[in-house]
Amino acid sequence: MRLHAVVVREGADHHEDQHHWQGDVYCLTPERCNGFEECAGDHTGMDPDDEDSPAYDRGDEFEMHGVAHEWHYGYGWTVPYNGCVVQAGWNDSLPDEIHELGEAHGPGLHLVDDDWDEGMVTLTRVTMDDVVKVARQGVPHSTDRPPAGA
Repeated sequence: MRLHAVVVREGADHHEDQHHWQGDVYCLTPERCNGFEECAGDHTGMDPDDEDSPAYDRGDEFEMHGVAHEWHYGYGWTVPYNGCVVQAGWNDSLPDEIHELGEAHGPGLHLVDDDWDEGMVTLTRVTMDDVVKVARQGVPHSTDRPPAGA
């Protein structure tokens, strides 16, 4: 579980009959919050699907210009993102997720876990009981790495 706190508040254009929620995201488990971003370096001739490429059939990881890269279809060669991709706000769906938290649970502090699919984040509200249960089970965090630049 990658734990985040979202502070949800009413937006400036919040009205009784039409709600508008805004919020701030805080990363509570930065050691578990990893992701990737596209590398801006030159990767000419490094196509993992090209039999003539040095990167061909080498798996999804390859070192180029002194940096370990990982191949992600749809993103190309990526490098690890240093920081929290949720808190950085890289994802276009984040405002919608915050709005949905506000609609469902109102303003305040909400603990959430993030789930990624096709570069889009979904925030799932969790309780302290959920957090304690995971901690007691010793369940490792997800190794899925969300894209930073999605």
